[in-house]
Amino acid sequence: QQQQQQQDEDEAAAPPVAEESTLARQVDLPLHSQHLLIAAFLASHNPARADAQLFSKHTHGKRKSKKRARTEATPRALLGPSAFPLERLLAIFYCIVDEHIEPTAQIHIQIKSLVTMGLLQATTSTEHLDTVKFKSVLAHADVDSIARRVGFDLAAYMNDL
Repeated sequence: QQQQQQQDEDEAAAPPVAEESTLARQVDLPLHSQHLLIAAFLASHNPARADAQLFSKHTHGKRKSKKRARTEATPRALLGPSAFPLERLLAIFYCIVDEHIEPTAQIHIQIKSLVTMGLLQATTSTEHLDTVKFKSVLAHADVDSIARRVGFDLAAYMNDL
């Protein structure tokens, strides 16, 4: 009984162990890191062939076009996030950020930090930066929350969702 009482006291004194939500972790993220998470989500969930249409400074989001009949194509939302190269992440990032940003090592450091925090997944070895690929691991609701916080219209840049 004494052991049980000691165990109960230890459990009561220890804070409950719970997985910290991704939203709780990103509250203190720098603005550019939040934009990088949005860019990663867009790169993971939009086909690369749609980038010129979605991110051109002249179109500002989706264009209205005729819908083509698809032949048993699986919607991208059901396929889950796909891997994308670093160059694509950076290209989308520079398109969606409101201000002009010079490419610096600081952006690469923020990407590495996002990988370390588990908010972005490297799908290849990060030893060779020119061939590294990433995948977004955040849920649509989490990214939508980040986008609203930074004033970005996520829906306008989604191809299939």
